Amino acid sequence: MKKAAIILLGLKNQVSALSAETGQPIWVTKLPGSSMAYDFVTLLSTETQIFAHSKGQLSALDLITGELLWTNNLPGLGYGLASLAIPAGGSAPDTQTIMHLMAQQQSSGAAGSAGTASGT
Repeated sequence: MKKAAIILLGLKNQVSALSAETGQPIWVTKLPGSSMAYDFVTLLSTETQIFAHSKGQLSALDLITGELLWTNNLPGLGYGLASLAIPAGGSAPDTQTIMHLMAQQQSSGAAGSAGTASGT
């Protein structure tokens, strides 16, 4: 399969490769990590690998097979959204997107707390 025919989706602590032609799954890889953090997955790919950050860990996967190549627990860095970049290359997501996602999560948390406090 050509690399251009793949769409990558990072969601709920997993990475999926979908056919760009049909939308059908090619492979799905569940990422390691604690269940006590965001479901958001930051993705960045090269010609051969996908780098995925989720739940305080950075993992590398094979682009074609989805095989988990390695995981770094990023000790001492905690949880949250991460930006990934390749020197002289692209980055994901851009800073504006990260700020928007963080604000959205904070407002969701505030709304959930307000509903709980009011007994609704």
